Amino acid sequence: MSRFKWIFGALLMFSMVCAVADSGPGDPCGPNQVYDCTMACVDVSMTDGWSGDGYCDDGEWGVVLTCPAFNNDGGDCDAPSLTAPGSPCGDGQLYDCSGNCVDAALAYSWIGDGYCDDGSWDLVLTCPAFDNDGGDCPEVEQEVLLP
Repeated sequence: MSRFKWIFGALLMFSMVCAVADSGPGDPCGPNQVYDCTMACVDVSMTDGWSGDGYCDDGEWGVVLTCPAFNNDGGDCDAPSLTAPGSPCGDGQLYDCSGNCVDAALAYSWIGDGYCDDGSWDLVLTCPAFDNDGGDCPEVEQEVLLP
């Protein structure tokens, strides 16, 4: 591979990572597309047409609208508790899995990055709300104590 292709490829990947890191659910990700609650790029026609249609779009049909950015699917889904992981706690902030109010863009950028965010770096994403840090953390089996 030529040095130019390698540098171009690295710059392209860097710009894509930066674009996602600065984005959140509901933000544009392509022509007529926005990020859903799992940061998947989906057609605006789905988010607009399916929000408030009487069905909770929780991923069963490929789109997740169960977050505050989509008003919990236009009211179709039960609202999370105010301190639930992933729920908003300020402008551009959300609760992590330990109940700390953290920067939302930072949290979304760390999900699925290959590192288990278990609090070692002041951010805990090891719960279902963040898909166990996008699969970065091993699932912990609960210890069963026998009498």
